[in-house]
Amino acid sequence: MSQESATNSEQPLSNLTVADLEALVTAILKKLLNQPTVMHQATDTQSTPPPAFLDTFGTWDDDASPESIVEDIYSDRTVSPDENSR
Repeated sequence: MSQESATNSEQPLSNLTVADLEALVTAILKKLLNQPTVMHQATDTQSTPPPAFLDTFGTWDDDASPESIVEDIYSDRTVSPDENSR
């Protein structure tokens, strides 16, 4: 990057040459890659979901047979008049 573009941080990007832009991107990436990675530790309130949330999960309890469930699904389906005309 030329000395002029390196010192003028308010210069519009449209005034930079391709070489200047490549140098700028390279400098930014080097700076970012050299920064230490920050790992966020979960706090106790974040590590365990609330019981009310967990109560919404579980297995499906139903004594109906798979065939009966499929029959219920198909019998509850409706077709609008617009769909019949296609």
